[in-house]
Amino acid sequence: MGSRQDLEIFIITYNRREKLKRTFEQIFDMASPVRELDIKVIDNASNDGTRELCTEYAERFSNLVYISNNRNLGLSGNIIKPFELASKKWLWVLCDDDDYDWTHWDEIDNALNSNENAIIMAERLTDYKKISLPVLINEFSFLPAAIYNTENITSSVMQKMYINAYTLFPHMALVCEIVNQGKKIFVPENVIVKQSFTLEKDNKQYARGANEELHFRQRNFHLFCGFANSFRMLKDKKLRYSCCENFMLGFSFNKAMSLFLTHNGLDLNNIFDLFCAFSIKQNLIFTMLIMIYILKNILRIDISSERIYIVILKKIKIRINLIRRYKNA
Repeated sequence: MGSRQDLEIFIITYNRREKLKRTFEQIFDMASPVRELDIKVIDNASNDGTRELCTEYAERFSNLVYISNNRNLGLSGNIIKPFELASKKWLWVLCDDDDYDWTHWDEIDNALNSNENAIIMAERLTDYKKISLPVLINEFSFLPAAIYNTENITSSVMQKMYINAYTLFPHMALVCEIVNQGKKIFVPENVIVKQSFTLEKDNKQYARGANEELHFRQRNFHLFCGFANSFRMLKDKKLRYSCCENFMLGFSFNKAMSLFLTHNGLDLNNIFDLFCAFSIKQNLIFTMLIMIYILKNILRIDISSERIYIVILKKIKIRINLIRRYKNA
């Protein structure tokens, strides 16, 4: 029980009152092992009744503190704030739309007692039996996946978080710093947070509340670029390249880049970001896929990448036959 008193929980939210209510119901359930911990809500200036909901729960549970930003700071701004305000040994930042299974909390509780751990894994999007470090780093891009030892949140890390905010993954500055220093990451047999993830075609869900014109980097920014730019903080280039191979957990690099081009098109800012993060081999593959994308769109033929060469050859053959007929005429 003592280790739990060292754990501080922050919940970030914006205009999702009903989802937040569902989160409260799980966290303050009688079976929840965290219901008596210090819990703070960071509200990004919601206007949907979130304040009233939090006030209601704060009256029922004295350990719940409601903090409202004066203005919408954007997703990254709201992510950074808990890391700045953290005051206990352990920090767990939660989103407002996940589900929790407290059955195996004992594993987490035991890990909280160890001073060796820098990160404790609490969520997993994959079902790998053995998780490699590149996969693990990708997993931590999802905020509730990690419980952090706050001794690693230095001034340098905080500054990197602010600089990395445009990637939508500011917390990856802390993850990369911990990995760079070779500190211990605890991976439990079972996980606590359950999350379903769907890759969106654009960043509208990450820019909620931005009523004015978005920054040019935000308008077309792709999550894969957020991953790639965050991984550039890893000192080990081979590890960085391996992380880039795992953009879509469980799927190939080729498929990830094909999907990127389908969603992104030829936005040069995003393409340049990826080129800077990739290995020579990855850049060659990426270049080939860009060429295929261009050819498919110029030819306006709905075919698979595997058949593009056949179609091109057929068109060349038709043109050669027409030239021959013209000469023989």
